[in-house]
Amino acid sequence: MVDHLKTTLANKAINVKSVIITKVKLPDDVAQSLQDKTVYQFKNTLERKKQAYELRTINDTQSLEALKLEKKLDRENIKEQGELDQA
Repeated sequence: MVDHLKTTLANKAINVKSVIITKVKLPDDVAQSLQDKTVYQFKNTLERKKQAYELRTINDTQSLEALKLEKKLDRENIKEQGELDQA
């Protein structure tokens, strides 16, 4: 489009550097199709983000439980070591 405008307006000493298209009126069926596609993509993105959040939550919970178990085993080992030292 820029090239076409440059060649068309060159004889009038107008140099076109860029074009911004605004206020485009699309046919209703095209506009609806684009809107549906955008909504569909948004829903897919939202679903992926929800799944990622749920996976992070599950991983965090599992990591926390593993850490709790590790600390519990450490406490038990220290207790056993203390009992052996007393014996």
